Amino acid sequence: MEEREQLEQLKKNILSLSMSMIDAPLRGLSESQIWTVNKTIENILGKTDITIGKLMDEAKEKGWFKPNNK
Repeated sequence: MEEREQLEQLKKNILSLSMSMIDAPLRGLSESQIWTVNKTIENILGKTDITIGKLMDEAKEKGWFKPNNK
């Protein structure tokens, strides 16, 4: 996997993890665990110019989460 592909996959994974925190309480995660995950994401992205908002825009533009049959 090339560096660009790796970066794109990392961005997808970070966005996916961030979005999964929305229903994390329904899957048994505590507030403390959710806070820790969100803080970790914030710390990672804080060292870049990448934001969750920018990742959401990029995901929409590139169709990252569209079903394969559409």
